[in-house]
Amino acid sequence: MTEKFDCASCAAPLDFEGTPVQKCKFCGSTVIVPQELIRGNDFHPNNPAGMELDLAEVLKLIANGNKIAAIKLFRETFDVGLKEAKVAVESIEGGRGAILSSTRTADIKGAWSTNDSIAKRQLTSRVVKPILGSILLIFLLTAGFVATILYVTYRSVDRAFNNAVNPITKRGTTQSLPAKELLKFGGKGSGPGQFSDNRYIGVDSSGGSYSAGYQGGRVQTFDRTGIFISQWSAGATIIADMAVGRDGVVYVLDARGIAAYDGSSGKLQRRIERPNLAGIAVTADGRVVAAGRKGIAILSDSLATISDRKDALTRANALKGFTHVAVDGLDNVYAVDASNREICKFAADGQFLKRISTDVSSPNSIAIDPKGRLFISDTSKMIAIDENGLPLGSFPVDQAFGSAFNDDGELLIASRPFVVKYSLGF
Repeated sequence: MTEKFDCASCAAPLDFEGTPVQKCKFCGSTVIVPQELIRGNDFHPNNPAGMELDLAEVLKLIANGNKIAAIKLFRETFDVGLKEAKVAVESIEGGRGAILSSTRTADIKGAWSTNDSIAKRQLTSRVVKPILGSILLIFLLTAGFVATILYVTYRSVDRAFNNAVNPITKRGTTQSLPAKELLKFGGKGSGPGQFSDNRYIGVDSSGGSYSAGYQGGRVQTFDRTGIFISQWSAGATIIADMAVGRDGVVYVLDARGIAAYDGSSGKLQRRIERPNLAGIAVTADGRVVAAGRKGIAILSDSLATISDRKDALTRANALKGFTHVAVDGLDNVYAVDASNREICKFAADGQFLKRISTDVSSPNSIAIDPKGRLFISDTSKMIAIDENGLPLGSFPVDQAFGSAFNDDGELLIASRPFVVKYSLGF
């Protein structure tokens, strides 16, 4: 009875012809006969030449259990890589046969034909491509792992270097600071002078204040005593931040960019499209400082770009960008790192100076008083840090979001649904 085996290429049933290598009459591939058929028929090559002799030796090595030597000889015979040879030998050993392909196939006498290119393509498709795919996957995984290790090492070393040169200050103290409530106005509602969700506050040089809600674009103006003056709309938008210049120009930040309004009339003066920002502040001379995922930008009062400090992210190791931002009288910039809530301090020229660590769980705003001290609102408390970055303490507040100082050093807080003014006794 004729023995059969399946073609390793197309799986068609083939009659065993008594040789270790034979052609598939269905797909044209040249295949190596499974090992058990060779053993079962006591095959011994009769003066085989060239590759056929080597192949017979490969089969003999497999039959004797010398797999390593078989793989080595297969590589040398068919000019293939280690993994390809290993796959082929294991396929033969497992009784599945193998598709034969090599750059040296033209040297086989009598066992190959013009259809050898089919065998080459089949081996490439079934063996070489999966092997190359596995190699590529291993390479990518290894590269990703190495990149992760290098990144973590870089962050640790760079942070350690920065801290050695400009140490991170100690976390906030629990010391209670004296703060007296001077004025409180607003209240829940939609009428003039009332708020539903006011989160932003700004002050002009006269002490007049401006407060805006989170949604709807409603901005209300008040005199220094808290008397309602007017209201106007910044458009049906969600406000991300608001800042007021000494000249009474109100800058409103939303998802599209920054708009400048006349604070008394609400007339739109100018607007720029600049996405990916999270916080804005105004310097004493009217320039606008904007911070976000792509770094820090300094803009003129007409919102033209003066400098784009994208390197601020790498200088401060704040690779996720910044959220809130403030600027002092010397034009030092303070920006909250979005990843860990530490405050990054930059000089007026953009040089990174230091990191300031706080015990803030969720900073809602930062503000600088006339003495250069830093204040961070944390919903239920205001945390104070001195001009050297050292913690001073905190005092309790209620629903504190936006904050700003007037020229007298009084602190105004958008304490929804109110605006509260404090006098600081320290």
